[in-house]
Amino acid sequence: MQIAQKRQMGCIRALKDARLPVYEELIIQCDNQADAMIGGEQLMRRVNCSDGISAGNDLTAAGVMYAIKHRRFKVPGDVAISGFTDDLVSTLTDPTLITVE
Repeated sequence: MQIAQKRQMGCIRALKDARLPVYEELIIQCDNQADAMIGGEQLMRRVNCSDGISAGNDLTAAGVMYAIKHRRFKVPGDVAISGFTDDLVSTLTDPTLITVE
């Protein structure tokens, strides 16, 4: 989807503007909650796992959050997660999801 591509490009541009590295291997394409749960598991299995994740929408962010909490990581203590769209699901997660409208 074009909106997802633009969001990804915006995140990459923000990292570059802040002079932070862009690790392409940490960009995982997922279009639904189930894929996000798998992607979250993959990220957290890494030796130097992520301490922050930005998802393309709130539903995938909720899936990532579920997977991370399932592996006994604390959100936001160990990993911060944000989404896009300010969807209803952002208010149903625990903790409430940080989202961009």
